[in-house]
Amino acid sequence: AIVGDSRGGDTAMILAGGQGALTPDPRVKAIVAIAPAVGNAIFHATGVRLRSMTAPDDLIVTETGGSPNVLYYADRRGWLLFREFDPARVENLRRSGAAWYADAFPRDPQEHPDFFRALNERYRRVAEDSPWRIYRLSASPTN
Repeated sequence: AIVGDSRGGDTAMILAGGQGALTPDPRVKAIVAIAPAVGNAIFHATGVRLRSMTAPDDLIVTETGGSPNVLYYADRRGWLLFREFDPARVENLRRSGAAWYADAFPRDPQEHPDFFRALNERYRRVAEDSPWRIYRLSASPTN
C-alpha cells in the first residue's frame, strides 16, 4: 500500500514488504538507478540486519534517499524518508506506530550532526557495531 505525504513535501513515504514495493515519486526510481550495485549492497546489508533484530509486525522509518530496498530486504513495512533530517518528523512517525529508525548511509551522522545528536538524546541506538545508525524508537538512550 502506498501512503502519500500529507505535507506535499520532498519526502516519499511508502508501506513496503513482501515481494516488492511501489512508490509514486519518480525521484525514487532515479536514485535506485544511479548506483544500483553500491546502493544495493548497503541496502541489502542494512535490511538483513533489521530483519534479524525486529519483529515481523514492527514498522521501520528508513533514510535511504527514497529507495524501498532496505524495507524490501528487511521484509518489513514502514516509511521512506527522502533526505529528511528532522527529529520532529521521526517522533511523529513513532507516534504513528514506527518502532525503529535506520539510516543506511554511514556518512549521514557527519553531515547532519544535530539530527543524530537529537536521536541519541531521545532514543536508544542499537547495533553500534554496524556502520549504519539504527535506533529503537520505543526505548530511551538509557534503557
